[in-house]
Amino acid sequence: MSMVIDTHQMIKRLVGKGLSESVAEEFAQIQKELVINTIATKTDIGDLGKEISHQMKHLENRLTIKFGAMLTVAVGVLGALIKF
Repeated sequence: MSMVIDTHQMIKRLVGKGLSESVAEEFAQIQKELVINTIATKTDIGDLGKEISHQMKHLENRLTIKFGAMLTVAVGVLGALIKF
């Protein structure tokens, strides 16, 4: 993903508010790096969706096994109670 951040306009505004040009340039560069490094891309979101799907399937399997075990125990207990 290509992202364009107008640092020139940011620098002009900061200098207009009284910052020196060197400080404004450094600030603009830091802001640009922060934005670029923290925005999720379509690939990031797709990967997250795949990870969530994988985790859901894993949880579904675990719940199926636990439910099967509980059902087996319940049938065994009921069978034992009926014999008495």
